[in-house]
Amino acid sequence: QCKLFDTTKSLNILSLSSGSFYTLIQNCSATDFQCDNGRCIPKEKKCDGRDDCNDFSDEQHCGIPEKLEIRLADGEEHSGRVEIKYLNEWGVVCDDKWDINDANVVCRMLGYRSAIKAIPFSYFGPGNANFLLTNVECIGNETSLLECPKRPWRQHNCKRHETASVICKLDKGCAPNQFECDNSQCRSIDQVCDTVDNCGDNSDEKY
Repeated sequence: QCKLFDTTKSLNILSLSSGSFYTLIQNCSATDFQCDNGRCIPKEKKCDGRDDCNDFSDEQHCGIPEKLEIRLADGEEHSGRVEIKYLNEWGVVCDDKWDINDANVVCRMLGYRSAIKAIPFSYFGPGNANFLLTNVECIGNETSLLECPKRPWRQHNCKRHETASVICKLDKGCAPNQFECDNSQCRSIDQVCDTVDNCGDNSDEKY
């Protein structure tokens, strides 16, 4: 199959025992901006509020505060799949290296005190499987996922079964005559240690 390459770009030819193949090395012109993924775009498209590079690198270091919207989907009010909106685009977070520290940051972003659990493997479904973040490694005291170490935007090898989810801890607590389960649900004190998993996470049977 023949392909027409831009003659202003460098063409690298590699020979193997089975034949030759061609790779395109992007050398951006003086009027272009080179994206982190090697793509070239016109300089005027940098910091225009759109992801022209397809890795968000043209919208970094633009002199305006970065903003990340976040929500939980397909669960209850305090639980669900983590979905984030960055530069007007909604996507999901990959569960690679996803742990309770990351979940705590997510829950605080949503107004909760902390997280009860970080859940992998698309527990609440894959959503749109548009993975924007992966390898998020928060310490746990950050105010936003933007502050946490992570791989560059969109760079991932994640599949639909790898979206990250959380369960946040509710602030309201339970009534005096109730037991608060680890998943923040409330059950009657009489249901504690009755050999029945009334909480759904067995926390009423482990004390």
